[in-house]
Amino acid sequence: MDNIPLVSVILPCFNASQYILTSLKSILNQTYTHLEVFVIDDASTDGTPDIVEHIADNRVRLIRKTVNSGYTSSLNLALELCKGSYIARMDA
Repeated sequence: MDNIPLVSVILPCFNASQYILTSLKSILNQTYTHLEVFVIDDASTDGTPDIVEHIADNRVRLIRKTVNSGYTSSLNLALELCKGSYIARMDA
């Protein structure tokens, strides 16, 4: 199997500690597994990044923004990083 994932999933979040784990589990538990997941944290202040960092799955990549610059900025940043042929999106 090729190392480049076929699907890139973008998951932007801001102060989503209540939902981020459930959201990630939903993605990672799919039957299709050849994917990468970009969690773009928009400078959360509630511990969201700490939860993501404890996910033991090498398909998950946490990108921590130091300044809250908004949803569209987070999506565009993730699009620059994606390697997959297909892009999927999910909200936290």
